[in-house]
Amino acid sequence: MKKVIGYIISLFGIVLVAAPLIPQVYEKLPIPEGMSDLYITIAGVVLVILGLAFLMNRGGNTRTRGKSRGGVELPIYEGKNLVGYRRH
Repeated sequence: MKKVIGYIISLFGIVLVAAPLIPQVYEKLPIPEGMSDLYITIAGVVLVILGLAFLMNRGGNTRTRGKSRGGVELPIYEGKNLVGYRRH
């Protein structure tokens, strides 16, 4: 779900970056009259970066976050002393 949100935010950011360059896009967007093209471009770049952050976030299941994903960890003993764990 986060990837879909990331794609939507990135797409809207790309539209905002392109809006000052393409008059047809600029006319269709509800942009206030006095707003500078520079501010629109900066907002578009920020949205693209935010969308990419959503896309790069691996997320995953909340139950497995922070745990090893390589399998079951088995204890390693030297005699009766526990010295570490290995993945199986």
